[in-house]
Amino acid sequence: MNKFKFSIVCLVFLLGSILSCTKDNSKPDASSTTVAEDKQKIGATFDNSLNCAMQIRDGAFFQAFVKFLDLQNGDVLSENWIDNLSTELDNVANLNWIDENSRFSMNYFGGNYEWNKSAQSWTKTTNSQVIVNFPSEETQQSNNCTFKITDYSDAPFLVDNETIYLPTSVQANLIKTNSEIFNLNMACTYNSSGFPVPVDATITIGLNPFTYTFKIKRLTTTQFEINAGIFSGSDCSTTLYSKISLANDDYENLDLEQDLNNIQFNYKKGDINISGTWDAKTYNSLYDPTTDQLNSTLNFVVNYNSQKIGDLRFKDVGSERELFIYYKDGTSENTSLYYDPFYSDFKAMCKPYFGDFNKKSVSKYFLNRKIINLKSKISGWFK
Repeated sequence: MNKFKFSIVCLVFLLGSILSCTKDNSKPDASSTTVAEDKQKIGATFDNSLNCAMQIRDGAFFQAFVKFLDLQNGDVLSENWIDNLSTELDNVANLNWIDENSRFSMNYFGGNYEWNKSAQSWTKTTNSQVIVNFPSEETQQSNNCTFKITDYSDAPFLVDNETIYLPTSVQANLIKTNSEIFNLNMACTYNSSGFPVPVDATITIGLNPFTYTFKIKRLTTTQFEINAGIFSGSDCSTTLYSKISLANDDYENLDLEQDLNNIQFNYKKGDINISGTWDAKTYNSLYDPTTDQLNSTLNFVVNYNSQKIGDLRFKDVGSERELFIYYKDGTSENTSLYYDPFYSDFKAMCKPYFGDFNKKSVSKYFLNRKIINLKSKISGWFK
């Protein structure tokens, strides 16, 4: 990944560890700070982000995920066992029904699925919900995990003279040894005519120890509002508000390089907040835009509470395009001074599980193949 792309990733991360609805104006303006104090605040925000990542790593959900895969240094050591679990479940549940009918059905899949370790197979008994009991890891002797889908509903929509079904509500959770480590609640309505897009949607995902919330609301046929919140209920709480404007409402033929007009956003993490706009329409109209042309379409302001710290702009450094912060006293620094140490510590923190990120060793194993299979299934639902 080149530095320009990584700068964008870090900016997005900084802009949104994800979620909220409006600016927080409850705090008074910060007293005037020095640039040195501002730098300390930015550094503390990255330190907090690393601490939050560590809490995710050590949390019940991620640790259960690691043990289920027996993930070590990027290798999925339980690959064969997991393949057997999924293959045998497919045999009992007939997951191909989803491909054949382009939808998920509680009536069809409802049942109590129980893994029999001795027989290395699943049994299914009658139940109106989907309940799947299985061991948390290969060496576990009992079925100490329960995944439930307690509610699922969908609605039909006509697209290209074919009927597709989109979910309107979902409730599911995962319990390991009597403790909930995952939950999902989703409610969504779509426009009643034309190509279906969300009009009002709320998605809440609990991945122990944090909760993530996403809200999408269509303001007009060409404007959408997104509120995202991550790490809710902790000192890691982060919020992002964004409004997206499109050139037209021909959703079926939407091309973001042609039809995205602009994006407005407000991000808040602790005392640091970033607000800004991107004139996507002007940027996409440019042929091979220069860095100055790119900057002319961006307006990113970094604040400490309501006190301005500086502006974010890109700058050419050798053959690379890198993100700089221009402080209120006229000085500037490459933001890599903040994100390089963070990224280095983040990689070291994840290495025992994922190995060397640059080698992408995990992608050679179970996860990559299963994701490809999942994409295939999902695409089949909409054929």
